[in-house]
Amino acid sequence: MKERAVSTSNVEERVKVLAAVADLPLEDHRISAISQILGRWLTAANVLSAKMSAPGLAQVTPITGILQTVNHGEVSHGE
Repeated sequence: MKERAVSTSNVEERVKVLAAVADLPLEDHRISAISQILGRWLTAANVLSAKMSAPGLAQVTPITGILQTVNHGEVSHGE
């Protein structure tokens, strides 16, 4: 399976848009650093997605743990 890298410029544009929506001013060097990391994560996620889509793995279900947060009162503080 060939790994296909995610376009850096495409990732940078998405980081800029998300930062703007979140009202999070980012300097260009921060956008670049975030984009490089996110681009690698997206590339790896796409590889994993392709592997998990293989017919031999059709019955495999990923395990995802979602933690409830103390901040929202869903989990006691242990007090």
